[in-house]
Amino acid sequence: MDKMPFANADLPPTPPASQLALQFSRPNDKKPFAGDISAIVRVGRTIFAACDEKASVERLVASQNGDAYADHLTHVVGVLFGLAPTASPEIDIEGLAIDDGWLWITASHSLARKEPKKKNGLTAFAGAGDWNPRRGFIGCVPLQDEGDGVWTLPVPGTAKAAKARRLPLDSPDGGVIRDVLSRDPAIAPHVAFPSKENGLDIEGIAVRGRRLLLGLRWPVIGGHAFILDLKVRRGDTWLEIEKEYRLYAVNCGGLGIRDLAFDGDRLLVLTGAAQKLESIQRILEIDPLPKKSGIVETDNVRCVLTLPVRAWGDHAESMTLLDGNRVVVAHDSPAVDRFDEDADRLIVDVFDLRI
Repeated sequence: MDKMPFANADLPPTPPASQLALQFSRPNDKKPFAGDISAIVRVGRTIFAACDEKASVERLVASQNGDAYADHLTHVVGVLFGLAPTASPEIDIEGLAIDDGWLWITASHSLARKEPKKKNGLTAFAGAGDWNPRRGFIGCVPLQDEGDGVWTLPVPGTAKAAKARRLPLDSPDGGVIRDVLSRDPAIAPHVAFPSKENGLDIEGIAVRGRRLLLGLRWPVIGGHAFILDLKVRRGDTWLEIEKEYRLYAVNCGGLGIRDLAFDGDRLLVLTGAAQKLESIQRILEIDPLPKKSGIVETDNVRCVLTLPVRAWGDHAESMTLLDGNRVVVAHDSPAVDRFDEDADRLIVDVFDLRI
């Protein structure tokens, strides 16, 4: 019999304590936002969300009774961070975090393979996949306080917007983070593979001070998923990453990391199937975080929530703390009863966390 990889690994699924509606304003004749939410983060009465198939961050504000978020405002990332216009503006945003009044944004840093077509035969599976430099994006921008718990991002061209910083996108190895990991003995063999083929894929971010944590959905090696721990500073022109880093291997029972969030001193880790399939989904806690690279001791990891599993969709994609011990979970491939395409509305779940 296999040994449980962490404490409470047999915790049964828990139904949500309540639900919230995220109400977007669908652009005319364009794909709705609500069906592709890849990242959410809350501050005050505000939720910021992102879609992995768009190049913007969406701002929503809570209603007075707190059961819905609306007042949708779109912030175009390329304009805010001075990215050159391209024919394909998609950034593949996969993670959002807030720390000390700054919003942090990360893209997947992954290679992508186009959907195989029958007419191409087996050649559709040849090659290493395509690289879009915008997928190497990490940036931060100061939040604008509108009062009463409402926050926005600054207007491009203003002094506050000029404080936004990002990593340069022209590294010879395909982005600064890919450059770092292409020299790591554990991750390097996977950097050249597309994300859904156990190649490098970042799907979570957590920030505290100069500490930047990135959670990897792929690769999963020997049942372990990985967290990259970097030191970062806002330079005069760019975000600057120190060469020294830590890499943690966490036995997630074969699951990949879908999101990260600090809750006090503990780190919450949303885990789910690395591939696009129905599987057990959990929120783990790591406490304390290691002080050096290596395998995280199982005694420091425990399950605080097992999420319900539904057939054909509802893949837990992102989470954010709501208040106290409650966490909001948003889903990719949302079930039909939580996604209204015409109204551009998504229902997200609120769970009570085990302390």
